Amino acid sequence: MARRTRDYRMALVSAPILWVAVELARTRITGFPWNLLGTAQVENVALCRIASWTGVYGISFEIVLVNVAVAAAFLIPREKRGAMIAAALAAAAVCKPEA
Repeated sequence: MARRTRDYRMALVSAPILWVAVELARTRITGFPWNLLGTAQVENVALCRIASWTGVYGISFEIVLVNVAVAAAFLIPREKRGAMIAAALAAAAVCKPEA
């Protein structure tokens, strides 16, 4: 997608949506909801608070969204990079597991 448009923004915005869509399709088609990304965070209380509304797919969406923010921080021009890195680190800090 990024190669066709020569713009990484659309690929970065759609990455979490596509990830969750693939997980949902894999679960519905095969009938085996194993190894979903959100299940790895079962002990992360701060991150799992949204699971009561969204289920494991919302947790997967949130994980991919934070990782996309980190990736975007390295793809944007240097003069705008500081704010993006700060936002990505703030998002990661909110999702940090409690000790």
